[in-house]
Amino acid sequence: MGIKSLISYLFVAAPLFMACDGRQSADANVSGAQATEGRVELEKEAIDFGSVQTGDVLSKRLRVRNLSDRVVHINGVTASCECTQPFAPNPDIAPGEVVAIEVMLDTRGLIGRQYHKVSVYTDIDTCDFVVMAEIR
Repeated sequence: MGIKSLISYLFVAAPLFMACDGRQSADANVSGAQATEGRVELEKEAIDFGSVQTGDVLSKRLRVRNLSDRVVHINGVTASCECTQPFAPNPDIAPGEVVAIEVMLDTRGLIGRQYHKVSVYTDIDTCDFVVMAEIR
């Protein structure tokens, strides 16, 4: 990654690196003493597809770990761009379990450096990561 790409990355993508910040999702069931402390953790805060040809359809996986003491339910996974499609095949994560979220990037019609935010919504936490690619 050149210095120009690095600077662009820091100013454009770095603010998106909120990771799992403990935000309660709207579906969270937290009532007094019944609230379970915990969170989920992403294996990394970005997926970088590197330099790719326009027209490629690419796929990578990102692992999510349940650090709480109860089953966590993935309520949804969204992306900031229609070209980025995240999939969470297993919506329930047991305590200590790791599941993979598959992210597909369709580069048709795209050119240049791309940054797209993906959010993972669970019943105890919300996690964000960035999908990046240099499309030529």
